[in-house]
Amino acid sequence: MSKEHLCCIFRDISDTSPIVYLNRYRTTQSAYMLRNTNKSISEISFLCGFNNGSYFDKMFMRFMKCTPSEYRNKK
Repeated sequence: MSKEHLCCIFRDISDTSPIVYLNRYRTTQSAYMLRNTNKSISEISFLCGFNNGSYFDKMFMRFMKCTPSEYRNKK
C-alpha cells in the first residue's frame, strides 16, 4: 500500500489529513497538560512532539483559538 493510498483512506475515514489529525491530537494533549501541570509551555510543547515553539504557538492558536499562555491563564 502506498503512502498516498493510505492518506486517502485515512481522509475518507476521518475527514481530515493525518498531519492535521496528529497536530490536533498533540494540541489537545498540550492543553490538558497546561491545565493540569506546572510544566513550562516550552517543555509541554516539546513533550507533545512540537520541536519548534513558534509552530506550536501557531497550531495551538489554530485549534484552541488562543495562545498557550492565554489558555493557561483562563483555565
